[in-house]
Amino acid sequence: MSALSTAAVAAIVAILILSGIAFFMYVFSTNVSYVYSVAQTSANNLKRILGSKLRISSVNYVNGTLCLNLSNEGSISVILDRGSLLLLDYISLSTNSREITLIPYERIKVNRVFLNNKTFIINENTAMELLPGITVELCTEVNDIDTSSRVIVVFSLPIGLKVSHVTYIGD
Repeated sequence: MSALSTAAVAAIVAILILSGIAFFMYVFSTNVSYVYSVAQTSANNLKRILGSKLRISSVNYVNGTLCLNLSNEGSISVILDRGSLLLLDYISLSTNSREITLIPYERIKVNRVFLNNKTFIINENTAMELLPGITVELCTEVNDIDTSSRVIVVFSLPIGLKVSHVTYIGD
C-alpha cells in the first residue's frame, strides 16, 4: 500500500472517529436538555400540587344534570382544561348496577363562577384559571343516576391533583 493510500485511510478513519464523537456529544447534550426539561416540569407540577387545595363543596342532580361546586382553597391557581377529568361512581337506574363513568372536560360546562359574594353566569364549555378563593360550578349531563344511593365524585387535573366527594344527592 502506498503512502498516499495509507494517509487516505487514516484520514477517513479520523473523520469517522470525529463524526462518532460529534454524534455522541450531540445525543448526550440533547438527552441532558430533555432530562433537565422533564425535571423542571416535574418540579413545577409538584409546586402546583403542594400549593393547591381543591374542595368539592356540594353536588346536586336535577333533571339529568349533575353539578358540583369546585373551590380553590390553595395558595396558587390551577387550570381547568383538556386533560381534566370527572369520574362518577353511582348506581344506574337503567341497569340497577354500579356504574363508573369517566367524563372528559370537553363534556363539562362551566355554569357559574362565585367570587366575593357575586355570581357570574358563564354556561359554556371553556378552559379557565381557577384562582385562589374562587368557586366554580361545573355541570355535565348524566341521565340515569339512582338518587337514593351513594354517589362518589372525583375531579382530576392533568398535573395529578385530585379531589373527591361522597354524597347522597337525593331528590
